[in-house]
Amino acid sequence: MMPQDEKVTPQNEGAAVSGGDDEAVPSHTGMKVLVIGLGIAILAMVGLMVYKISERAAQSLMGEGDTEAVATAPVMAPAQSYGDYQIERPAGATLVSVTGQGAELVFHFRSNAGDTIITLNRVTGEQAKVDVPLVWQDK
Repeated sequence: MMPQDEKVTPQNEGAAVSGGDDEAVPSHTGMKVLVIGLGIAILAMVGLMVYKISERAAQSLMGEGDTEAVATAPVMAPAQSYGDYQIERPAGATLVSVTGQGAELVFHFRSNAGDTIITLNRVTGEQAKVDVPLVWQDK
């Protein structure tokens, strides 16, 4: 027996053959245009919401009333006026350095006998003196 070419689905005798020119496939172009239009509208609305949210956030960060308050506030506190004080230099000593820390000044003097440190509180005028003698070690 020879195999014959047979179609799996039998054809109805009165029906038109599928794939022929007689049968028209509906194109649904109206439906395609509607879906594309709605997609564009949704994207536009999401973009508008993002823009409005970022605009409000920027306004809250800028704070229109705060800019005037910052502009009128002084940048630094005014310096206090301190009295005039005198520091006595130890005899034969030279001034090595003066450093300031807050309201205190630290004077460092050096002589052949050793170092002397004097601190001056510029608010109260109080002075403190520390002598650091020079120690010679003979071997």
